[in-house]
Amino acid sequence: MSNGTNSSCPFNPNHNDEPEPKLSGNACLDAALAYLRYGLVPVPLCPPDCRGTGKPHRHQKERAGKVPLISGWTMLADCPPSEDTVREWWAEHPRANVGIVMGGLSRLVGVDIDDQAGEDKIALDLPDGLPLTVEFQTGGGGRRLLYRWHEDHALPTKHMLTDGKVLTFLGVGSQTVAPPSIHRSGVAYAWVEGKELGTMEIAVAPDAMCKLLERKPRSTSKPGGGNRSVDRQGNTEIGILKRARGFAKKHPPAIEGQGGRVVAFHLACALIHGFRLNCNETVDVMLHYWNEKCEPPWSEEELLERATSAQLTGSYTPIPERPARPRAQRVANAPSNNGHSASATTQVLNEVHAPPRAETVPAAAWGRLASEFTMKEVGWFLQPYVPRGMLTLVVGQAGAGKSTFIAHLMRQAKRSILLPGYEESFEAMTLPRIRACGIDPSAVRVLHAGDWTLPTCRERLIRAVRDHGADLVVWDPIGSYLNEAGSENDGQHVRPALECAARIAAETDAACVAVRHPGKDPRNVMVGSREWRAVPRQIVELLLDPGPPAARMIQLHKDSLGQEVLPRAFSLVGDSRKPRRFELGEEVQEADVELAQLVPDRIERSKIDRACELIARLLANGEMLAKTVYQRGEEEKLGDRTMDVAARRLAVVRRREGNGTEHRMFWSLTDTAGLRISEQGGV
Repeated sequence: MSNGTNSSCPFNPNHNDEPEPKLSGNACLDAALAYLRYGLVPVPLCPPDCRGTGKPHRHQKERAGKVPLISGWTMLADCPPSEDTVREWWAEHPRANVGIVMGGLSRLVGVDIDDQAGEDKIALDLPDGLPLTVEFQTGGGGRRLLYRWHEDHALPTKHMLTDGKVLTFLGVGSQTVAPPSIHRSGVAYAWVEGKELGTMEIAVAPDAMCKLLERKPRSTSKPGGGNRSVDRQGNTEIGILKRARGFAKKHPPAIEGQGGRVVAFHLACALIHGFRLNCNETVDVMLHYWNEKCEPPWSEEELLERATSAQLTGSYTPIPERPARPRAQRVANAPSNNGHSASATTQVLNEVHAPPRAETVPAAAWGRLASEFTMKEVGWFLQPYVPRGMLTLVVGQAGAGKSTFIAHLMRQAKRSILLPGYEESFEAMTLPRIRACGIDPSAVRVLHAGDWTLPTCRERLIRAVRDHGADLVVWDPIGSYLNEAGSENDGQHVRPALECAARIAAETDAACVAVRHPGKDPRNVMVGSREWRAVPRQIVELLLDPGPPAARMIQLHKDSLGQEVLPRAFSLVGDSRKPRRFELGEEVQEADVELAQLVPDRIERSKIDRACELIARLLANGEMLAKTVYQRGEEEKLGDRTMDVAARRLAVVRRREGNGTEHRMFWSLTDTAGLRISEQGGV
């Protein structure tokens, strides 16, 4: 089956004062170039005998000849291809059909009427009928009418049920097969005589059709009442944000060199004018639900610039209407390759003005080269635990000393901002702790009232930090400032909040510290979503070892800055009847930290002490088979797990002999282990 390539293009103009354009000999390619020059957006479609198999291009057989051959074709609506690009498409796919992308800058919407039921539906919903406009017959026997929507509308694709086939309005995100494409039945798509593109102007969609296609908001009210925050359109604020995020996830990415600024502006317009978000909400949605797939990703400042431009614009930026040309410039009928009279159909397509191209963007708008940046050393607020300009998490069980450590940080700060939770009284507990550390209360600004929820408070909190001159910001705990609709297990809520806190740190160069609790399992330090561990640069863990003897330790659970420091002991000094002060001690062994983490139970701790003594006796004279050591532990009613913990505490050296089921493991002690045993009062 062929798409009918020949030397006579059905859209061949016949200028009296200009040379006839050179034709390619491929009817669909020549039509695509003509559509492009007329201000429409062409796209190559698969040939009519395409089987649609394989991952790159899979579709049902009924869709043969109708499916675009290029990925990301919806982006073309806002960033039309060049003539060279169109020629490259058909050079790669010479038998391709041609389609026209709806929506975007061309503001096209198509009406697809396949049978009498569709005609009846039009007559019912649009009593005044549809205005005359360009029209072509489809290869399947239906008819297709093209309109331009008014600049105040952005019409969606909508399918309406009829008694026969579905009546379809092709708007944003769709495309239509266009003449002279060939249907899979072998019939060509052809312009209706007297309604060819170029013979008459594309009419503006009537208001009645625009109202019919406008999406109506769904009411979210539930029977039985309930106090829900509902806006004037009947949508909950949370529901609007959820749908906006879903829309952003599905929106095409901005690709460098392919009109990325136009794509970003189109998304910003949709969020601001379609979902009625403000600038900050728009930036947050674009940053967290769309930006990652862009090449390269946008900075927050660039997204804010796009959102601000969209807010100042009343709606989408439309393409201006083509001025009507004098009738004298139109020429008589010309034969087409499908037997229909092309008339002046495509004669005009090649002689009208070229469509506006995507905006010319200076190279600087596509980010900066790495060579333009200056290296910056990490500044420390409290080395090696808390850096400046970054987000740090402080985590520890109740009683580990988190609040005292925070007071110690506030003592190092010139000025600080504290966002406390409601789990303890500020006047009765926090303020005395601040005074006990010798902190001037006038240097601490407490943001206790008002909405300081992350991430919506970013701009206000940045202004508060700068106005107060703070070099330390503390959320104690940060869970009190997450969106109530979110969950600590939901990364889609956790990541925007943490990235907002990290952004505040970066823009103010303050140390931002957030406090939270670990899980019930001592090994589950970062409970909830993995974003809790991914976003912060440093995670400081405070440990309470009940002993005996009781001890407190501090270590870096996450060290993105490569400090490689050993855990250290710390103590809470001062009168037991008054708030204590934080005091850092000596380094401790990682085995002691592991013991405090994994074995907080005193009875289990005594078993580990017995296991240490047993292993020390068995290995005192040299190497021993590990299997024998485990057997001796069983005789003393000490389990394998207890023996393993004791072995790690003693830094036992393991040596393997053989492979597979024939292998043997030997244990031995080092000089360091012997020193540790003597320090602990062992054998």
